Amino acid sequence: MIYETNTDNLLRKRELFDDYIAILAKYDSEISTLSEDEIDGWFSRYFEDHEYWIDIKSDDKVVGFLIVGERDGDCHPDTDYTISQVYVEKAYQNSGLASKCVLDFLSDHSGKYALDILHGNEDGRYFWNSIFKLLEIEPYSLREVRENAGPVDLIGFDC
Repeated sequence: MIYETNTDNLLRKRELFDDYIAILAKYDSEISTLSEDEIDGWFSRYFEDHEYWIDIKSDDKVVGFLIVGERDGDCHPDTDYTISQVYVEKAYQNSGLASKCVLDFLSDHSGKYALDILHGNEDGRYFWNSIFKLLEIEPYSLREVRENAGPVDLIGFDC
């Protein structure tokens, strides 16, 4: 199994998280204005508010993460899980590690899912479309659930 849930190696996780934030800032200018304290708070909330922080590893080295929360009624009512973030550092992109991690997680946790894809994030859109195609899932829009969602596409799917 490629994924595991733990909170070891916080410095490495923070390093990966900071890399991920830098990528997100390309698609959402508000992210680039966050202070270090705000980013610290965001990082900390992922450990406190999400049931799963899953390390994506290659040869025992943490190279990415999958962050998933359960039953996020405020943002995504009527879902069982919210996929908050998926990231693999550049050297491991297109290796299949992120896809394998997501597919393993989905096979172990059936239910209704929600995820947000930032406008302009074509790599993210391609990634998720490939997951949907592999699983023969038809995603649906959750835009009507949260009209003021900002620069994201709100996507739901059942697995």
